[in-house]
Amino acid sequence: MTVTVTGRAAAEQAASSSAAPAPAPAFPGLPEAPRAAHWVGPDLVAWRATGGGEASVALRVSYTAGLDEADVIEFPLERVEGGLPAEVRARFPHLRGSACFRLAASLPDEVLDLALRSQVVAVAKDRDGAFLAHTGVQMSGVLDACRRFDGPLGPRVLPDGRVEVRVWAPTAQEVELEVFPTADGPESVSVPMERGDRGEWAAQGPAEWLGRFYAFRSRCYHPTTGRVEALVVTDPYSRSLSCDGRRSQFVDVDDPSLKPEGWDALEKPALHSHVDASIYELHVRDFSAEDATVPAGRQGKFEAFCELGSDGVRHLKRLQAAGLTHIHLLPVYDFGSVPERETDQAVAEVAGGFAPDSDEPQARVLAVAGGYMRPPRQVGGAEG
Repeated sequence: MTVTVTGRAAAEQAASSSAAPAPAPAFPGLPEAPRAAHWVGPDLVAWRATGGGEASVALRVSYTAGLDEADVIEFPLERVEGGLPAEVRARFPHLRGSACFRLAASLPDEVLDLALRSQVVAVAKDRDGAFLAHTGVQMSGVLDACRRFDGPLGPRVLPDGRVEVRVWAPTAQEVELEVFPTADGPESVSVPMERGDRGEWAAQGPAEWLGRFYAFRSRCYHPTTGRVEALVVTDPYSRSLSCDGRRSQFVDVDDPSLKPEGWDALEKPALHSHVDASIYELHVRDFSAEDATVPAGRQGKFEAFCELGSDGVRHLKRLQAAGLTHIHLLPVYDFGSVPERETDQAVAEVAGGFAPDSDEPQARVLAVAGGYMRPPRQVGGAEG
């Protein structure tokens, strides 16, 4: 199964299906279950299991997500009397009261590495080996403890002029870089990525990569589907993206041509204490969408803030004179349900004249819901 998830396409894909794909079995003979266990350190697991009535507890690991019973490896766990250590409870206060289990034997790093890139299920059995309980295992704790990476991530230009890109993906089984000459064209070049010992993947290429676009083709276990999936994703550490966030772009953030005039000489006013901040929250579109003193092509856009003589900017200056120190702009990131190209955007026309109890205004908004909200059943909740 191959799933393509890139920026806005992710939301479109979710919205196009009224039901999520049926998850694969956790392992042969075991139905899917919520991930209620937490692997919190190299050898510690927290789980509100069966209340102590089990004869044995173990982690079952499958690199292929249970597609082959011979692939399953089991690591026995031993209950730790007294519960989780104090330092673990301090890091994960929501796990207070969970039973604590320790791996019966420390895992060599290569075995731990395999487990972190696999499906992992905690199981409790009776004396006859029958399953009493099982649950998926959340991995964030052990990933932070054993695969934390503090090096550079995303694209950058090396001292020799070559271009490098790194992504932290410690649970991925494979990652390949796809380099595209254009933002939309299908042509691409596949570049193998080398995996580091902290779960980071890296690839290097010539300076000609600058300005080109890229994505990662990865293979990893996905807890939502319960399967090992092939995914095409953008770079979470992107410096630039194509329209609608469909592809990442190689850029040099130190390139003078990409800097606004006066960028390097800009000095922000000193803030001696955070309590001195007076913050005004401002919606980018609402600031100028109906401001007749802003040119039509800039209304509702970031460029409206460059119109120093507009009504909106003059109002901000009056607020500054009255003590305003900071402006919080939102939204400033891509969000999947609104196309960036105006030709792709739909706006609800809701003028006056409707009866107070009319359903027509809401119907007009829902007709172009992508720009306002999605029904909760499609993406798990309204977007705004």
